[in-house]
Amino acid sequence: MSLEAMHIFVEIYGTEAANLAFKVMATGGVYLGGGIAPKILPKLQDGRFMKAFRTTGPLHALLEKSRCG
Repeated sequence: MSLEAMHIFVEIYGTEAANLAFKVMATGGVYLGGGIAPKILPKLQDGRFMKAFRTTGPLHALLEKSRCG
């Protein structure tokens, strides 16, 4: 997989995790399960995932309001 494709995947992964967190109002945190996360862990830790997670739509406003993230 090319580096650019991996970056896009990680950003989409972060965005979708944020969308799910907002849908279920996951105030206790979000856990990534399955086999993908451990295999791409360095890419999840480079900041792209969290940036996408924190800046996604309504979740961004919720995080700002609660001063989390």
